[in-house]
Amino acid sequence: MDKNIKNVELNVSAEGRLSTVAGGSKTITFTEPGDQVVYFNLKAAQALGKGKVRVEAKSAGFSASYDVELQVRASNPLMSQTDEMLLEADKSWDMNYNPLGLIGTNEAMIEISSLPPLNLEQRLKYLINYPHGCIEQTTSSVFAQLYLKHLISLDDKRASEIQTNINAAIDRIRTFQLADGGFSYWPGNSQVNLWGTNYAGHFLVEAKKQGYHVPDDLLSKWLTYQQEQANNWNTTYNDYLVQAYRLYTLAMAGHPSLGAMNRLKGREFTDNIAKWTLASTYSAAGYDDVALEIINGLTKDVNEYRALGGTYGSTQRDQAIILETLVRLNKKNDAFEMIRLISEKMADSKYWMSTQTTAYCLIGIAEFAKSYPVQGGIDVAVEIANNKIRIDGTKYLNQITVIEPDKQAKVSVKNNGDNPLFVKLIRTGVPLEGNEIASESNIKMELVYKNMKGEVIAIDNLKQGTDFMAEITVTNPGLRGDYQEIALTQIFPSGWEILNNRLDDTGQFYAGVKPEYQDIRDDRVMSYFDLAKNTRITLKVFLNASYQGTFYMPAVSVGAMYDNSISANTKGQWVKVVK
Repeated sequence: MDKNIKNVELNVSAEGRLSTVAGGSKTITFTEPGDQVVYFNLKAAQALGKGKVRVEAKSAGFSASYDVELQVRASNPLMSQTDEMLLEADKSWDMNYNPLGLIGTNEAMIEISSLPPLNLEQRLKYLINYPHGCIEQTTSSVFAQLYLKHLISLDDKRASEIQTNINAAIDRIRTFQLADGGFSYWPGNSQVNLWGTNYAGHFLVEAKKQGYHVPDDLLSKWLTYQQEQANNWNTTYNDYLVQAYRLYTLAMAGHPSLGAMNRLKGREFTDNIAKWTLASTYSAAGYDDVALEIINGLTKDVNEYRALGGTYGSTQRDQAIILETLVRLNKKNDAFEMIRLISEKMADSKYWMSTQTTAYCLIGIAEFAKSYPVQGGIDVAVEIANNKIRIDGTKYLNQITVIEPDKQAKVSVKNNGDNPLFVKLIRTGVPLEGNEIASESNIKMELVYKNMKGEVIAIDNLKQGTDFMAEITVTNPGLRGDYQEIALTQIFPSGWEILNNRLDDTGQFYAGVKPEYQDIRDDRVMSYFDLAKNTRITLKVFLNASYQGTFYMPAVSVGAMYDNSISANTKGQWVKVVK
C-alpha cells in the first residue's frame, strides 16, 4: 500500500446473473500501510449462467480495476412433469406451456407416437442424468442410445450428442476393467461383477458393430474372461441367467460357445428368463430351430419383483428380455403384446424404473422398431408460439423440441392422419427450491450436525470460518431383509466447503466406517454401501462455513438404487453464513 494513500473509494458493479444489493460503493481509510477486507452484498438471479463482477478502486489520482466471473448454479436435482393425450384422427389438443424450473435449466419436448405411449424423453433423461456411475448405470445410460435411430428421427445435434455420450462411456468402462478382463462394480474395486461384465461387454460389442472405436485390448481381454467363465461355469450360485446372458454376449461377439450352450440347455432348471435368454443365444448363433424348440410352451408371464443386486432385474426388465427374443424369432404379434405390457409402466411418469429396467425396455422396443418399420406414417400439424411445424414421418415416434423453453407459449397439436396417436408434452427444469417433504420408507436416516467437539449444533446461522461435521446414520430396520447397493447423496450449500480429510491421510474422514465406494465432488458427497438387516452405518463429512450469504441446501436422500420403495430423505432448507 502506497504510504500517500489514505482514503480509498471502492465501487462494485455486477452484470449478467448477478446484481449488487444496497449500493455498490464504500470508502475505507488507511492509517498505515496494510490490507483490509471489505464486504459487498450480491444477489443471484433466479436463472443459471455467468455473472461478472467489476471492482474499481480510486485514491489520490490512482485507479485500479479487477473483473471476476462467477457461475450461478442450482444444486437441486432435475424435475420432470408430463401432460398427455390420446389424440383421435382429425382432432386437436390445445394447451398452455409454462416453464418448470429456473431460466437456463428448462427443456421441453412434444412426443408423438403411434406405439403405445413410452414416455421416451423422460425415461432417456433419467438415464442420462442419473447421478451415480457404477458399471451397470454407466452402461445403461448409453446402451439404449445406440438404438434410438431405429425409433426416432435424429437431427445432427442429437446424433452428435449421442456419439459423444457413447464415446465417453467406452472410455469410462475401461476404468472398471480388472487384470483378468472382467469388470468391477465400482472403479478401484478388486472383485468382478458378473452381471456388469456381461452387460458392459454386450454394449461394447454392439457399439463396435455400429462403428464406434472400442479399443482392441479392452474387448479381447473381456472376451477371454467370458470364454473362461462360460467353459468353467457351475451352478454353485444357481446363476442360470448370468450364464445364459454370458453365452448370449459371446454369440453376439461372433464367438458362440456351443459346448457350454448345449450343457446349459441339457440341464433341468426353472429360471424361465434364463431359458428365453438361451433361446436368443441359439438364434444369435444361427440356430433358430433350437431357439424355437426352447420357447415352445414357455410362459411369457413374469411375476412382480425388483432385485436389489445380482442381475438388477425387475418385472419389466424380464419382459424386455422376452420381447427381444420374440423379435429375434420373428413373432411380431407376440412381441407387440409384450410392448403393450411394458408401455403401461413406461408411460406412467410416476412409475419408477431402475436404470437397468429403463435401458432394457428401450432397447427391446427399439429392436422391434428396427425389425418392423411403421406402416402408413404419421401426419401431424404442430404450432408452438405461432411457429408451425408439420410432421409427415415414417418413424414410430417423433419428437419436437420447444425452441424457447424459458418462455410461456401456446401449443397446439392436430392429428391429420387416420389413426389415433399418443401425444405428450414433457417439461424438465431445475427449481430454485425443492418441494421435498421429509419421508422414510423401509429405511431410516438420522442426520445431525456437530461442532468439532462432537456437540450438536444448529446450521441455519453459522459464523464464517466455522469447522463442523454432518453425521448421518442409516439403519436397515429389517423389514425387507438385507439391502444391496444403497446410495446416500448429500448436496451442500454453496457457502460451505467440504473438507476432504482423505487427502491428508489422517483417517478422520471415515471415522472408522468406510463405505464400499465414495464420490466426493466440490459440492456433494455420494456414498454407496450394502446394509444387512437390523444393522446401521454412520458416516461423517467434515465441512467449513466459508462464504457469507444465504444459500439453499437441498434434501439429503438415501435409498436402494434398484428399488425406490426403499428410500428416505430430509427436507431442503435455507441456511446462512454470517460474519
